[in-house]
Parts: sequence; C-alpha cells; structure tokens
Amino acid sequence: MIIETFRYEIGAGIALRLRLEKSPVSHNFWVLKTDEGKVVAERHDLATDKKTGKPLVIGLTGSVNRFYTFTPNEHDARMLGVTGQMIEGRTYIHCRQERHVVFVGPDAAALEKWNTWGSLIPFINSLNIPYPPLGLNLPNRTINSNSGYATGACIMGLEPHYFKSTWNPGRNSLLLPKPQLDLQLSRHRKSPLPPGRSPEPDTPVSELVG
Repeated sequence: MIIETFRYEIGAGIALRLRLEKSPVSHNFWVLKTDEGKVVAERHDLATDKKTGKPLVIGLTGSVNRFYTFTPNEHDARMLGVTGQMIEGRTYIHCRQERHVVFVGPDAAALEKWNTWGSLIPFINSLNIPYPPLGLNLPNRTINSNSGYATGACIMGLEPHYFKSTWNPGRNSLLLPKPQLDLQLSRHRKSPLPPGRSPEPDTPVSELVG
C-alpha cells in the first residue's frame, strides 16, 4: 500500500485575482492508496464548529480541531483492512493537485500506521483543541490543520512532506505534546513514537511571496 501526502490550495481564487501562479497557503493531508493507486481513504484535520460538530471552510472564533477520515467507498476500505469511523463520498482530492509519496510497503505495515493513528482520533477529537480564527495565531504558536497533519505523521512514524514555495502555518506544532501521544499509544498497546525534531518557528508568508 501507499501513503501519500496531498496539498490543498487555500485562497486559489484570491491568488488568481492577484495574478499569482498559485496561492502559497496550504492545507496538507494524508491519503492511503492501494499499490495500483486507487484511493482507499484520506484524512484531514479540519476546523469544526464546536456546537454543531460540522466542519468549517476556515477557522472561526470558538472552532476546534477535529480529525476526519473520508473514503470513496467505506465497504471497500473496510474489506482492505481500514478501521475506525469514516465518512463516505467527501473528498479534497482533484486531478491537478500537488502530491508526494511518503511510504510504500506491505499492506500490513501501511495499515498498522494508518489504523494506529485512527485509534487515537476519538480521544484527540474529544479534547476540543481550539482552532484559531482564520487558522492563524500569530505571533504565538499556531495549532491548526497543518498541526494535525504533522501529528498524523508523528503517530505514523513518517516524515511530513512540505511542497516548495508554500506557507504551512502550524506545521511545527503538534496537537498534543509527544509524551502525551506516547502515553495514548501505550494505552492502545502500540509502540512508542520515534524521537521527533525540536519545533521551529513558522515562516512568515512574506518570505515566500516577497
């Protein structure tokens, strides 16, 4: 199986009006595929209305971080070994999207990574971790969808990929400190997380767009 990272461009319409080739702002997410390249599931951290539980287009005052797993066909995904809650029929994937393969290996190894992350989602979602308005908490540390992307990479033991000339606010933050993630994994009888690198400050968008 294949675990791949995709880039969803935020503000593409604004970039077009400014005559930019693309918006530098990114929402990164993970995709699980078969060896033949068929999408099995995709996973996102999305700003969510805390009262209604519905995902939002962008973070608003009072919104929270929530993980979601989307699939084109839940029956097929479960037959292939994917566990946990899934939502059928919704996707952020389109044909011209930037993407990068991060892991290729036996089905069992890919599913172990994917399902280990999935096993922690109910707990992480229950914490109602605040999602900042517009996805930014500058100059303080930002915790947003890219933090969820980095957290998923950490849990799966993979190196998060970031695309060139893009701004990924929140990329150097985890939704939970690594010791807490290790503790939750131990409660699920999983292996501890591999050592991670120290967080670095987010790069201002001005450095990318001049």
